[in-house]
Amino acid sequence: MRLCILASLLTGCSLQVTERTLCAEDADCRAAFGLGSVCDTAEGFCESADPPPRCDVSYPDDLLSNPTRYRNAIVVGSLFNRSDADGANRELAVELAVQMVNDQGGLEGLLFGLVRCTTEVDFSLFTEDSEEAAAVSAATYLVDRLGAPALIGADSFAATREVYRALEDRDVVVITPSVINPGFASLEMGDVSDSQPGTLWRTVPSAAWQGPAINLDLTCPGDGRTTGSFDVAVIQASTTYGEDVYEAFASAFDPHTATLFEVFNPDSAQSLRDAVAAAAAVDPLDEVVFLSDTKAAEFLEYAADEPGLTDKRFFVGGDVTSADINSGIQDRATLYPNVRGSRLAPTDSNDSTNAYFASRFAATYADYETDVYYSNAYDASWMTLAGAAWSLLREGAVTGRGIARGFRKLVEGTRFRVRAENWNPMVEELRTGASIDLAGASGPLDFDLVSEELPGVVEIWDITGAAVPYTLNDLETHTIPFVCPP
Repeated sequence: MRLCILASLLTGCSLQVTERTLCAEDADCRAAFGLGSVCDTAEGFCESADPPPRCDVSYPDDLLSNPTRYRNAIVVGSLFNRSDADGANRELAVELAVQMVNDQGGLEGLLFGLVRCTTEVDFSLFTEDSEEAAAVSAATYLVDRLGAPALIGADSFAATREVYRALEDRDVVVITPSVINPGFASLEMGDVSDSQPGTLWRTVPSAAWQGPAINLDLTCPGDGRTTGSFDVAVIQASTTYGEDVYEAFASAFDPHTATLFEVFNPDSAQSLRDAVAAAAAVDPLDEVVFLSDTKAAEFLEYAADEPGLTDKRFFVGGDVTSADINSGIQDRATLYPNVRGSRLAPTDSNDSTNAYFASRFAATYADYETDVYYSNAYDASWMTLAGAAWSLLREGAVTGRGIARGFRKLVEGTRFRVRAENWNPMVEELRTGASIDLAGASGPLDFDLVSEELPGVVEIWDITGAAVPYTLNDLETHTIPFVCPP
């Protein structure tokens, strides 16, 4: 539309010509002017809009400030708590993969762009009062304003759940690298297929795999265990994690039945004390099984205070760390010789792909001591980029559902490790319509195409040492089909 503006009544009428573009939605404006241009639906014209403060970091650095340069870029978003060191490193791991691919020329001459949104709660900077609200706010901006077809994140189950629910009707795929909560699997209902893939994925196995692994360890004497345990008291956290791991354990433990089943509130110390006291009163009792992703140290401390448990065995089904067994040591160390536990097998740092990732991460950003789902984030980013390649090359456009269909093409075929020099060869393989086997830095990405979940490898550990520092000692690993050896 061209507007004639009366500039001065004294000097006469002069004409200024201003181009304004009609629009019906933000996508019209992005096509015309690039990222950051949105549709003022009340007026029906495009206008520029600054990114919200929690989403003002990007790669390339000028992606948001120089929109015309990246008008045709394929833009994806990330959702991590940048105020937390682990969240910040996951965010950088995602960026690293995007950098590598762009350095190889991108996809069909198109660069990838990454908008990094933080989900932290900080009232001096942001208005949202929870991580979940922050994640939904950022995700809505990324999808509705920027048209991102894929989101990588969030850190937590609750934030990822709320993002998925908020965007369930949009054409976007969400992939998280760090949510092991078993409840994740039930968020997206219905059958999946190549034509109708799921749009909620994760690059880490479910903690539910610990259920059958715990049963196997209890009932099949193995390394460090001479007799099985069949009279068992179970203490479970009243969380989705505790409930789902218990369900997986209980179904595997059949036809055996737990003598006692107690639920505790992880926010109440007294609730846990009461559950431990109830376990101490059970007779007969071989072992107490504790199912929670928090409060393991407190559980063992309270158990040490119960005379009826001093000669019993204990099994901790949850993510236990060195800090849990070494910080604030009190009486619980007396139980350590009788404590075993399970955890999802950590990333193999000796794997060549993981070593490559760690080396490139250290060279680009900084070294790290422990990989807390950083390699899983790197793998999620590679999956997203490869899925976008499938979507563009085979379907003609990059869409959320197209990327998800691409995910299903990454589990078998010619093997490609997630390394920069393998990007263009894998693109050419996908161009033909062939599937590939994407080998991740966190381990094999061998998704089951019925559940669209990764198989789990579970480690059984005990505690070694006579004093601080105590060590978690890996005894053996269990995986599908979780049966007693002959």
